[in-house]
Amino acid sequence: MELAVLLVFGLALSLDGFAAGLAYGLRRIRVPIASMVIISLTSGLTISLSLFLGHLAARGIPPDTARFLGGRS
Repeated sequence: MELAVLLVFGLALSLDGFAAGLAYGLRRIRVPIASMVIISLTSGLTISLSLFLGHLAARGIPPDTARFLGGRS
């Protein structure tokens, strides 16, 4: 079940990026390489920080409390 959720989440992110890239391409907007590198680094750092904080939260929050807060019973 968790794998399916991760795959759907990954697909949604990929489709979002594809749609944005398509919109920029159709309008013939060129994004400089330096800007793309900055966007990629910022995204990567944000995802890494989120994973790290989630790992810390998982250590400190009991599973039953996490299920309750997450809406799963």
